[in-house]
Amino acid sequence: MTIVTRGQGVGLESPDETNDIPNLHQTTHIPAAIGTNPNGINYNITTYGPHLSDQPSPGDLGLDQKDENASTSSCSCSSPKGLVAEQSLEYQYKQDPHFPREHLASLEDKINNPRWIIPVLPEQELEILLDAAIELCRAGKDGKSEPCQRFFRDSMAVCINKIMTDEAVGGWKYNIHQCIYGNCLRFIEICALKISEDWFPLLDLLALVLNPCNKFHTINAMRHSESIQVGSSYADDYLFARPSVDSRTPRGWLVDMLNKFGELGGFQKLLERFQCGKPLSIPVVYALIKPFGFCYDLLTVHTIITYFLPVVDMVPNILENLSDEELKREAKNESKNDVISTIIRSCRCLLSRVPNQEEKMKEFEMFRLKMLLRLLQVSSFNGKMNALNEVNKLITGITYYPNRHGSMDHDTDEWLTSERMAKWIKENNVLEIVLRDSLHQPQYVEKLEKILRFIIKEKALTLEDLDAVWAAQAGKHDAIVKNVHDLLAKLAWDFSPEQLDHLFSCFQASWSTANKKQTEKLLELIRRLAEDDKDGVMAHKVLTLFWNLAHKEEVLPEILDQALSAHVKILDYSCSQERDAQKTHWIDKCVEELRSGSNWVLPALKLIKDICSLYEPLPNIGHTQRQHVFYRQEIIERLQQQYILIVLVTENLASYIDSVRNTVKQCPDINPNMYFPDKRYNHVQQVQERLGFLRFLLKDGRLCLCNKQARLIWECLAEKNVFECDREACFKWFSKIMGDIPDLEPDIYKDFFENNVLQFDPAQLTESGMKCFERFFKIVNSKEGKLCLKRRDYQTDDIDLIGTDYLWRVLANGGDAIANRAIELLKEVNTNLGPRLQTSLCDFHDTHISECINRLRAHYDTITILSKQDNTSCQTNDAKTEIRKESVKMCRVLKVLYEYINECDNNFTSERKLLPLYRASKGKHVSIIIRFANTGRQIEDVDMVTHGNSTVGCMRKQILREVKGFAANLKVELYANGEMLDPIEDKRLISEVPAIKDKMLLTVKLVQGSGNLVSSPDSSSDSSTGSPHRTFDSSPNEDEMFLPGVVLYTLLMPSYDPTNEKVIDFQYAFLCSEDSQVVLEMLMKNNFLPKADVATKRAAFITVLKMCNVLLSIIGHIMFRVAESSRNFFIDASMQNEDNFVTNSALCLIKDAFFSLPVQSTDSAIRSVLACKVAQKFIDEILLTGHGEFHLSIIEEALKCNIPHLETIRAIMRLAWACAGGNMQLVIDSANTETLHKCLKNNEPDDSDVSVCREALELLTICAILNKHALDALCNDKLWSNFIIDLVLLANNRIIRYFASEQIFLMMSFSHSQTPLLNCISLLFNVLNEDIVTKNDANTYEYFRLLWRLLSTVQQHDYSLQNIEILLDSEIAWLKNVKENVKKYGNLLVDEILLEGHLGITKELLKYMSPEKKYYYGSEESGSINLVKELIEDFIFPASKLMIYLEKTKDQALEKAIPVCNTAQSLDSAFDLLVTLCIGCPPNLKLVVNMLCDMFYSERDNPLIEWDYLPPVGPRPLTGFVGLKNAGATCYMNSVLQQLYMIENIRINILIAEGAAVDPNEDFSGEDRFDLDSPVDTIDSDEKCVEEARKKYNINILKEVQAIFGYLACSKLQYYVPKGLWRNFRLQGEPVNLREQQDAVEFFMSLIESIDDALKALNHEQTMSKILGGSFSDQKICKGCPHREEPFSVISVDMRNHSNLLDSLEQYVKGELLEGVDAYHCDKCDKKVETVKRLCVKKLPPVLTIQLKRFEYDFERVCAIKFNDYFEFPRNLDMEPYTVSGLAKLEGEFIDCDNISPDGCSDNFVNNGDVCTKYQLTGIVVHSGQASGGHYYSYILHKHSNGTTKWYKFDDGDVSECKMEDDEEMKSQCFGGDYMGEVSMFIRILN
Repeated sequence: MTIVTRGQGVGLESPDETNDIPNLHQTTHIPAAIGTNPNGINYNITTYGPHLSDQPSPGDLGLDQKDENASTSSCSCSSPKGLVAEQSLEYQYKQDPHFPREHLASLEDKINNPRWIIPVLPEQELEILLDAAIELCRAGKDGKSEPCQRFFRDSMAVCINKIMTDEAVGGWKYNIHQCIYGNCLRFIEICALKISEDWFPLLDLLALVLNPCNKFHTINAMRHSESIQVGSSYADDYLFARPSVDSRTPRGWLVDMLNKFGELGGFQKLLERFQCGKPLSIPVVYALIKPFGFCYDLLTVHTIITYFLPVVDMVPNILENLSDEELKREAKNESKNDVISTIIRSCRCLLSRVPNQEEKMKEFEMFRLKMLLRLLQVSSFNGKMNALNEVNKLITGITYYPNRHGSMDHDTDEWLTSERMAKWIKENNVLEIVLRDSLHQPQYVEKLEKILRFIIKEKALTLEDLDAVWAAQAGKHDAIVKNVHDLLAKLAWDFSPEQLDHLFSCFQASWSTANKKQTEKLLELIRRLAEDDKDGVMAHKVLTLFWNLAHKEEVLPEILDQALSAHVKILDYSCSQERDAQKTHWIDKCVEELRSGSNWVLPALKLIKDICSLYEPLPNIGHTQRQHVFYRQEIIERLQQQYILIVLVTENLASYIDSVRNTVKQCPDINPNMYFPDKRYNHVQQVQERLGFLRFLLKDGRLCLCNKQARLIWECLAEKNVFECDREACFKWFSKIMGDIPDLEPDIYKDFFENNVLQFDPAQLTESGMKCFERFFKIVNSKEGKLCLKRRDYQTDDIDLIGTDYLWRVLANGGDAIANRAIELLKEVNTNLGPRLQTSLCDFHDTHISECINRLRAHYDTITILSKQDNTSCQTNDAKTEIRKESVKMCRVLKVLYEYINECDNNFTSERKLLPLYRASKGKHVSIIIRFANTGRQIEDVDMVTHGNSTVGCMRKQILREVKGFAANLKVELYANGEMLDPIEDKRLISEVPAIKDKMLLTVKLVQGSGNLVSSPDSSSDSSTGSPHRTFDSSPNEDEMFLPGVVLYTLLMPSYDPTNEKVIDFQYAFLCSEDSQVVLEMLMKNNFLPKADVATKRAAFITVLKMCNVLLSIIGHIMFRVAESSRNFFIDASMQNEDNFVTNSALCLIKDAFFSLPVQSTDSAIRSVLACKVAQKFIDEILLTGHGEFHLSIIEEALKCNIPHLETIRAIMRLAWACAGGNMQLVIDSANTETLHKCLKNNEPDDSDVSVCREALELLTICAILNKHALDALCNDKLWSNFIIDLVLLANNRIIRYFASEQIFLMMSFSHSQTPLLNCISLLFNVLNEDIVTKNDANTYEYFRLLWRLLSTVQQHDYSLQNIEILLDSEIAWLKNVKENVKKYGNLLVDEILLEGHLGITKELLKYMSPEKKYYYGSEESGSINLVKELIEDFIFPASKLMIYLEKTKDQALEKAIPVCNTAQSLDSAFDLLVTLCIGCPPNLKLVVNMLCDMFYSERDNPLIEWDYLPPVGPRPLTGFVGLKNAGATCYMNSVLQQLYMIENIRINILIAEGAAVDPNEDFSGEDRFDLDSPVDTIDSDEKCVEEARKKYNINILKEVQAIFGYLACSKLQYYVPKGLWRNFRLQGEPVNLREQQDAVEFFMSLIESIDDALKALNHEQTMSKILGGSFSDQKICKGCPHREEPFSVISVDMRNHSNLLDSLEQYVKGELLEGVDAYHCDKCDKKVETVKRLCVKKLPPVLTIQLKRFEYDFERVCAIKFNDYFEFPRNLDMEPYTVSGLAKLEGEFIDCDNISPDGCSDNFVNNGDVCTKYQLTGIVVHSGQASGGHYYSYILHKHSNGTTKWYKFDDGDVSECKMEDDEEMKSQCFGGDYMGEVSMFIRILN
């Protein structure tokens, strides 16, 4: 049978199935600890904890080889020298004494395993090793045996500790305990042999074994001795120890151990050690005596007398001879902090067993006290704490065990009584010593408290001692003050009355010298003394103290408030039975202070209020009053009845104001905030506290203020106030008491309002005064029945309201803020009408509007009279001031009218047919980007333009029109910043909705709903679109016509049709006015709206430009109508002969121009119609009738080319120029040409600037048409040429370039001479071959288009163009050069737009050529140009040319079939050029026909039945990136491969790796050369072939990835087909099914592993692990423990229960706590410890990949599931908080950051010693769909060569630009949730 202890129990193996234990002295063979019988049946039984379980598995018993090896390794690490291999120590082993090393190794393996085993059975490791150690000790060779020493030091110590103290001991069986007993006897023998060597670990183990209180001896206390028979009587000198006299616990096994120790000479050696003369240190004495002090009661008297009395006699001398330094050093030893006390206690315990030793015990007791005193005097904090502990133990012993003899636990003696202890404390000044220091430590003060309580109990505490305690905290640190105060608060109840009085005198003495902070702490201490008072004595004493302290003048207000607060708390918390009487007593004292009128009035009022507040308020009606309970209202009523308190306080307030008034008369400059009448509270506080107390009495006492007191307060504070703050306080106070339940007597409301409030000067009203008036106004009129309260709003039932006239006075005479409040109040009462006034609504509107008009008329008449007086006499400043005041009053009355009309409009809920006034004009321009989230068809983002005065409902309808969604049941949901706009806001203006701002993104969802929806096009309550001139579809209803705003609307806006007669009359009047030309002059002003913001200036400029357009259009129409009129009497012959006068031909040109100008917009069409009608009216009214000389003069100025002036034209040019550069301020600042040019090149204008630029360009065209000399003059100005090039070629906005080219073409087309046209063509040709064109090639389309059209115009007008052939030759040379570049480099080297432009120019220039010249250029055989042939063969059909060559020569041409024209636009231009070459030139046409027939209509080919063009793969997209074909479900491969390819370092390192692709003929084209379903190579199961096959597989994968990357880099096709990877790749050893979706992360991990293995096999650096690989630190937080590192390529984070990445990462490194049964066994600590187990980042990679764990396997449903939860991640991520170094910083530890640097990073990765941990988001892999099926695609951020970045979407074969830089787009596409994609994995690159 075998017995072993294991884990927290023991294991048993019994081949004979018996539990018999052999005799301990037998040498029967014992089988191994764990094994099986010959039949293979395991008989192991293992005990875990307190119970047994049968037949555990081998794994439970620790048979796992890995665990054993790990344990052995761990053990070797814990050894100082470590274990080394047997072979290397063979010589040393031969020299060492024999020791069973194999058993030692086995023992170490078992005890160091987390499931430890102690082999205690006979013939097992422990017994064998103990016996071997005994033999070596006997021979004196143990010190020479390293294994033996290691056994003593490590294994034996562990075994003894566990079998003596482990909690599992209680569950072991008797036979196991008996085996442990036998091993303990062996250990005792070792101790007896080595006790004289002072080996502390061995002596500590001996103390553990001989301690009767350990777990083993406690359980076996009832065991009888096996060496002493029960009932035998041996003499004391025969035994060393005998069983306990208590038969229940004889402790026989412990007695046997002691006797064994004695028999082996242990006690003799112990005595000899003390008597040998060798030095005895305190630790040695402690270690030798301590074991026997534990079991002193089992030793015989003879043993103690013989062996221990000599030792005991030596101990005092040893301790006496200790110096102070030695004593201090011993006291500092924290591991043995009670060494000296334990020595003395052990000696005293041993003496207690010997008769007649009372004197010696007394001496020891005094010696113990003496040593404690020395420790208190010289020791450190630890020593003092130990000494205080010993003192408290003595006090506890003599207090609770006064008659008990000494023991190790209760170590007092009858001699040491309480009186002697108190006397010792007093005589040795122990209290003074303890109070010297360490009082900042709470545990130290706790020890002191016990000593003080003992002294107080023994009545030994003197007043001097109390002074010493109080002095110990005076002026000391806050911690000391707090601890001492807490101490006194605890002890105060044990003080005698005399001591208590003395303590209070200490308080008062400290009060005068204490600072503010000390006073606060003192107050708190005093208050605490009275908290638990039951008889009232302490409370009364403390309250009186507070009262007296509060009356001292030197007390600060803050301290006074604290004293009063403490006073109230004591009254509230007092346990006295008469506390209500106490409260009444102190209230009465406060009232006496109030009556006396002393400086203590305010504190008295505060105290009365606080004491009254201690009572509960009166409960609701229906509750019966409880007996002996007073409520707050009853207390206040008693005070009012007894003292008439309200009258008393009111008169005190009036008296105080009178006294202040007298003081101010003497010192007028007094500041109320700095005036302190009572030296504590300033004047403002004096008034507010009195008023506040009055309100408290009225509100909580439910009292009413009578008329006399109300008038007194109003008079002294409002009418006869001393300071402005008094009036303000009065207004606020009356506002409060006139709340929902007024505190004024109801009968005096109206009287007080009329006689006091309405008599107050309105000019002196403040905002508080206005609020006070409003409260009285509403309450009084409500009480009189003129206003009625409905749901917290007042409705007007009577038009004649009390106080209305005063309100108009306030509006006229008050300040701006007060007047605005009066306007609001007038609006409120005049728009919230009750039922009676609703019946006569029109009459009410008439009355109110009439009143406003009458007041306006009165103010206007006053201004008129004042103005007339000013005209008759010199104007004075007073008159100007009065006029200004009256004007302000008029503005305020107008505002009343405006607010009234506006509110009526807002309250109108029916559908509006007429726009309300506040929307009668367009608001601020608003541009909104509309993004459709979940439409069935792809809709691009829409830039929607609206304005601030449009409504949200109009915007919904506009969106529906945009998508043509007019179904009645279609609903538009708008989302701003992720929040849906509520449909109830559809009526609100866009400018009033904070969520909608200019240039913001709105997300739109179109959903099906019921037909009656707010967002339906026909269901909005506001059918208007926001246009101020919209005609309505039906007449307004009757209610709308009676709205006050509609009346004014009709007056101000008489017409809805912009072309009707009223509008014509208005425009005509404008033209005929004296200031019509001012509009043109405004464009030339540098100070145009100088204080306005940019948006306002922009809107103003647009308006001015439109007005100028209208004015000049009208003038233009008049000019040519004048020429046509038969009565052009004002144009005589002399005028027509003038040089600057417009000729008839010029007028005809103007007419043609105005009728030929294109209509750019609806506004342009309306302006054209208006101009025609106004011009006709002008002719009819002025010219034909001959009226109005001035009106004719404006036409004369225009006919003389003075309107518009050249400066006006230049100003318009500068305005257009500045807006094209997006900086209108340059116009105001008069910037020069160079500044305008730089601004235009560097800035991108917004939509508003584009609108201004368009209007300016249109106006510029009209100016050029009207002024015949303008263009000729501008042609000589460099400003004009720069203007054309900048706007047509360099402008960054295409709309501006387009409109500029259009308007410049119109100017040139209708110029009055050919000079500007030819000059413009020359200008454009001059820059054609300059760098300015090539550098801006993407912007050149408008430039070329303008040049084409101008060339065409010159040809149409048959103008002479110089150097045509030179220009044409230059263009042809350019085309030939491009063709050569394509042949040489395979690329144009220029933009396709440039090619298109030059082809177009060549076409236009060829139109000037004769047929002969066309033949020369096109097809002349002797010539060298042959343009027709080159166009067909090289520009358009190069592949067909090569096919013809192949058919003719049967040989493939070396050149590639790369067309020069690659875009549809350039191909169209090439075809157009061919057509031009053929027009009028038959030879060219013949050549074209022949070449086309040879290419496409050969007789060898079958004729085409229908046109069929479907190339298998399209060309490489314009984005420049090639896609990957999806084989059915290989999107997971494509998304990962594309991410890896776009990482530059990975792409380069993989492509340059040599050795993978060795066959030059291997085909990687992806064409169908093999069957994908053919069988793939398999790995041979033979182990010899596995490694080689795996290597071959990895190299194949690397080769295929190289091919994919190569094609992605250089292919000209849209996508590449990676068939080689499809064929070769295996996932988990199996070929992939191309039609079955796999996990992208799993593919990613497998792929990078194969690539790295392949690179390693080819002797290349492992790129993937270098760039993508980091390492985790698997931490188990226990100091000194190493942490295991684990590599990673992907960090997988949980996204469930987290909304963002940062939260998930924080949880990722938080870890779990291992405690209790799950506690971690630390090899270093050699015990189980509470441990935090966590995983954090040790090393960061340059490229970090993070996976969101959206997929899980559901074992219940047996399928994969996906979580579509919303989860955010940032664009920039700092990983420092999740790294080892970051966590160390947070936890205050130091760590070497060099170990955390990412691998493979450049030198700039670590900057100034700091590790870079910041990453930027560069790639996202998205999975849309469910776990069972879906689609993977990637978003990748690409950095271009010019430094700009752009996001691209890689969706298999489609690669396109996307808007992922927009946060809303990122949110909708990547963060998950409803209708959104979910990110599966994303990649970040270091910043």
